[in-house]
Amino acid sequence: MSVSSFPAAEWGDVTARFCLPHFRPRSKQRAYAALVFAFEENQLVLCNIQGRGWSIPGGRLEQGETPLQAVRREAYEEAGLRLGQLRLLGDYLLTSPNGQMRVPVYLARVKQRSAPPPGFEGLETSLCPCEEIAHRYYRWDSLLENVCGLACERAAELTAGASPCAAAE
Repeated sequence: MSVSSFPAAEWGDVTARFCLPHFRPRSKQRAYAALVFAFEENQLVLCNIQGRGWSIPGGRLEQGETPLQAVRREAYEEAGLRLGQLRLLGDYLLTSPNGQMRVPVYLARVKQRSAPPPGFEGLETSLCPCEEIAHRYYRWDSLLENVCGLACERAAELTAGASPCAAAE
């Protein structure tokens, strides 16, 4: 699958695309944000985010933070998650009138889950079977359908101990 294998989506004034690690553009563009598909008991952990709704954990990088650090921090702040090894699934490439942004997307198994800590935007978490994501996610389109489908396929490989994705950056 290349970047052209995933449909583009319009999210407001942003055009979103997704590319797999081996089709990643060769730019030195800094990641803007990072997301994680976190799996527990072969189900996806969704978090209910204040002002957004049900989604996977993720958010903007803080000053000096790497995507790996950001996704671990966001998973804890939004969903109370401690994650195992992170594997890169691919990158969202977002184009807006302000320029282009890269958002790495990771896969992980949950090592520990507790309630989201107070004082952050995460309200609660829920385990969601892959076949129900479309009915729970705060927004849904063909791009999200394809990326979530890929994440669910690769999650089964994580359980089997295979190396389903390129090593995380």
